[in-house]
Amino acid sequence: PVFRDYLTDFLSCVWKSGVYTNALDMIADLMKKTGRKQMVDLCSGRGEYVPVFLRKIRKKNECADLHAVQTDLYPHHIAFEAPVEGVEYCRESLCAEDAIRKFDGVAVMFSALHHFNEEDLERIFRTAAQYGRPIAFFDVSQRRFFRDVLSNAGLPFLLFFFTPFIRPWRFSRFFFTYLIPVVPVLILIDGVLSRLKAYKPSEIEAITKKIEKEFPDYRFEVGRYPLLLHLQAVTYVIGAGKQKEE
Repeated sequence: PVFRDYLTDFLSCVWKSGVYTNALDMIADLMKKTGRKQMVDLCSGRGEYVPVFLRKIRKKNECADLHAVQTDLYPHHIAFEAPVEGVEYCRESLCAEDAIRKFDGVAVMFSALHHFNEEDLERIFRTAAQYGRPIAFFDVSQRRFFRDVLSNAGLPFLLFFFTPFIRPWRFSRFFFTYLIPVVPVLILIDGVLSRLKAYKPSEIEAITKKIEKEFPDYRFEVGRYPLLLHLQAVTYVIGAGKQKEE
């Protein structure tokens, strides 16, 4: 658990630095178009990035009453022991489909698409369409060998740079990063595996087209936008439709 937290802390720090700036614009637009006031973060982990993202979305929409709910199959106790204004961490263990059913808002997901197989994604998309929940999923992992998989060699150097800025400061974090580099090795392995499992937009689109046939009033947009001077890219899935009357 300690090393897992160090990995997710690093990723949160990177995400807050601007990796998902375009994604936040898309989420803000989706919330405005659908009239939703709540962002439901799926697979949140510790989710340190959520308060930062929420502030930026509030600013973009010029709306101070937007709020967020963080959900995870394995809720992170540290997250809900330190509540943040406008952000609620659900203490209940919820898979992505259950969170979509439970909370009416724009369901978002960052860098987690590659953790699901095709059957899982189909169930998640079907649940969103069935309940009329807007979704906005983003994943920076790409399955392109030379541009993405090999570029993971730079992740340990990013970790060396970001570690002093990660809070809370812990001696063990510095020890296992700089003196005995366990965390850099784990970051490298995790990054390579994530990219090998990543979906191409065409693969996701094949799944969404099946859902659109079942639910004609719900439409998906699948694509990819460039990042870091086109050296990297982010795959996205946006979905919205009529809200189910309950």
